[in-house]
Amino acid sequence: MPGILRLGKRFGPVRLEAACARASRVNARSYRHVKSILEKGLDRMPLDDGAAATATPVTHENVRGPNHYVN
Repeated sequence: MPGILRLGKRFGPVRLEAACARASRVNARSYRHVKSILEKGLDRMPLDDGAAATATPVTHENVRGPNHYVN
């Protein structure tokens, strides 16, 4: 962990926090992954939190709606 914390001295604590959040989002929690995110500037890109919420629902005759599961 000290290696990852040392990245905060080089890139700053705000960027390190953002890089760790992005790495955690994709289950990439190693020093190498966090460092790569920082070096490529991916920590400055917004996380796509709303993609699933705004996706168009799937309509198909075999897909059951929420009312199917209500007792």
